Amino acid sequence: MHPTLPRTVPAPATRTTRPAAAHRALPARRAPRAVELGDAESGAVLTALLAGLRAVPDKPVVDVRTRVLDALRAVWQRIDVDGLALVAKAGAGASLLFTVVLLAWLASAGRLG
Repeated sequence: MHPTLPRTVPAPATRTTRPAAAHRALPARRAPRAVELGDAESGAVLTALLAGLRAVPDKPVVDVRTRVLDALRAVWQRIDVDGLALVAKAGAGASLLFTVVLLAWLASAGRLG
């Protein structure tokens, strides 16, 4: 071991186990009620359930994500990309022309440096 490094205490070879919590008992099993034992007319309940499922219309469920994506697709299809590019180019050209005219005016007025 290097003389300048501090000595470390070795870890114990085995871990001590905690004793089981004796005060915690397992839950008792619930006995079935008389209604459960009588099967509670499960045939009538199942028939009513199936009738209710048949009444549900067969149309797909559209979630929020699908609706948002459909709306974005509709907006994207309506955008005139060529028109936007033309306006952007015209705006950049006008800005550049304005800057050149402003610099020329300031230079002629002697205010540029």
